[in-house]
Amino acid sequence: MGFTHIKLIDKDRVEMRNLSTQPYSRAEVGAQKARSLANMLYRAVQAKVEPVVGELSTANAHTLLEESALVIDAFDNRAGRAAISETARAQQIPCLHIGFSADGLYGSGLWEPHYQIPQEVPGDPCDYPLTRPFALMLTSLAVRTITDFFRTGQSTNFELTWNDLKVTHL
Repeated sequence: MGFTHIKLIDKDRVEMRNLSTQPYSRAEVGAQKARSLANMLYRAVQAKVEPVVGELSTANAHTLLEESALVIDAFDNRAGRAAISETARAQQIPCLHIGFSADGLYGSGLWEPHYQIPQEVPGDPCDYPLTRPFALMLTSLAVRTITDFFRTGQSTNFELTWNDLKVTHL
């Protein structure tokens, strides 16, 4: 799509439980997520992606995010989300936060400065059996929102729930 520099930041390794929600395969279990995803994007569309294997924190967020045209936060922890939110606001970097509820029943995309860092709650959307198709829909909405942002400059928030996809059985 014309992006010349994409940076992926993640400290985690691929776990079996990630296979239900993230685009990894069994063969990648144990591999570093940032490197696996960078390789996958290169193989798929020859996108050159800089993988950063490490934890994004308040101590390094300024350096890791500086000169970004856009930050997309998909972290699953409060500390990482807080560091991104604080840094994006301070550096006036457009930032879209995407994620799921702990029960996997809804997802959203919220732009700074309207984003509120969620409280830690028990549960993991990876445990919900229908999270993968829901994650794909949420990702599609995020791509549309990001494309609109670069095309028109508009930052549109969105929310998707399973109730939005209500199916009536006849």
